[in-house]
Amino acid sequence: MARRAGGLLLRSLGALYFLPAHVAVSVVPRPVISAIPGTSLGMTLVGGRVLPVVDLRRQPGRRPLQVVVCEIDGEEIAIAGVSAVSSGFFEEAPGGVRLGGELVPTLDVSLELARLQQGLSERRTNLNSVPPLTSGSTRGLP
Repeated sequence: MARRAGGLLLRSLGALYFLPAHVAVSVVPRPVISAIPGTSLGMTLVGGRVLPVVDLRRQPGRRPLQVVVCEIDGEEIAIAGVSAVSSGFFEEAPGGVRLGGELVPTLDVSLELARLQQGLSERRTNLNSVPPLTSGSTRGLP
């Protein structure tokens, strides 16, 4: 008998993904998301807690119809740019689950966070390499 995995089926950018139940916390409809200036992150209020929002569409500023709250390494984050299609138990397969004979890959939220952290780290490095403008400096001024 095939092993079964519980979780959500999500659609993002036209593709279907599986999010395991041990990662998925809740689906929040119509969230208000505020942009965090200088980053690709947003923030939203869910159940009295402020959560960071990672938009998988990479289109900050567009209000999503829903976010999925996930728990990664004991921390909650919200994922935008996805829509919950279904929840339940699905046949496990290497790298995801099977649905109608097709493989639905697992959405690797940790990988998405690592990409985001890399981008933020690169941005911080670039900002640190720019010399500060001091009161005696005219560098960069006409």
